[in-house]
Amino acid sequence: MNMKKEEIKIMPRIANSLHPQSKSGNLVEVSDLYLAVFLKSKHKLQIIDMRKDRDGRLTFIFDGEGHDSNDLIRNFYNGHDEVKALDFIRELRDMKALIHNY
Repeated sequence: MNMKKEEIKIMPRIANSLHPQSKSGNLVEVSDLYLAVFLKSKHKLQIIDMRKDRDGRLTFIFDGEGHDSNDLIRNFYNGHDEVKALDFIRELRDMKALIHNY
């Protein structure tokens, strides 16, 4: 099976052998900037890598140690979690700078 790196979809529970920087093997991959900001500002997830696909879309890869990635994402989109506005804005600025310098 000859797949290029960009074509591989990594699911959180099987990613540990594919990314050596993950402490737990529970990776959370998101390309939605606001979801990524939420994960950093509310749940303090650490970005361990970023990847740009052929179309220039950036994917943030977080170490989801101690978190159920499906619950985090579901709670964000269903509005079941809250984050302080100032924390969110501060993290949004930092991540925008990260994107523009990547």
